[in-house]
Parts: sequence; structure tokens; C-alpha cells
Amino acid sequence: MSETAALPRNVASATVDMAPAGAGERIDSVDILRGIAVLGILLVNMGSFAGWRAPFDNMAWVDRSTTVAIRFVAQGKFYPLFSFLFGWGLAIQIARTASRDVNIVPFFLRRM
Repeated sequence: MSETAALPRNVASATVDMAPAGAGERIDSVDILRGIAVLGILLVNMGSFAGWRAPFDNMAWVDRSTTVAIRFVAQGKFYPLFSFLFGWGLAIQIARTASRDVNIVPFFLRRM
């Protein structure tokens, strides 16, 4: 049985019209920024993954100020950067499909 057999007809037909961007169509700087954002999110969350949380109240002032700086720089920057790049990528996909006169709604319904 094919993987599109369980999908409604209009959703399954969207796979025919959509294709991944070719190597020449990708924007390298956006891919690099997206990788940096994902790496930053991973680094910020590594302490949580390990189950480690430092007692903030019992830290020395140097440790506390370093923790605040890391939280401000990392948590305050990587999540919005990744969110912005996600939205930008979505806008690029919508523009690509609009230029080819393809209905993008069934494609995104299938992806979500």
C-alpha cells in the first residue's frame, strides 16, 4: 500500500507538485544560521537534559552573573533566531509555490 493511500485526494495530490529545493536554490547563510540556532538551543538545554539545575541563590556573584549572562545571550537569542528563520523559510516556500501556481494548503495540512 502506498503512503498516500490513507490521505484525502487533495492532500495526496500535493506531493506530486511539491519538491525539495535544489542545491542551487538553497540559501547557504540561512542554513548556517539555522544550524547555529539549533546548536545554541541544544547547548542551552543540555543542563536540563542531564537533570542538572544549579541552586541560583547559593551561587557566588561571579557564577550568578555568568549564569544570567548566558541565559540572556543564549536563551534570549537562539529561540527568536530559530523562530524567525522558520517563518522566513515558510514565506519562501509560499512564494515558491505561488510562482508555480500550486495550492500550498494541502501540502501544509499533510506536513502538520
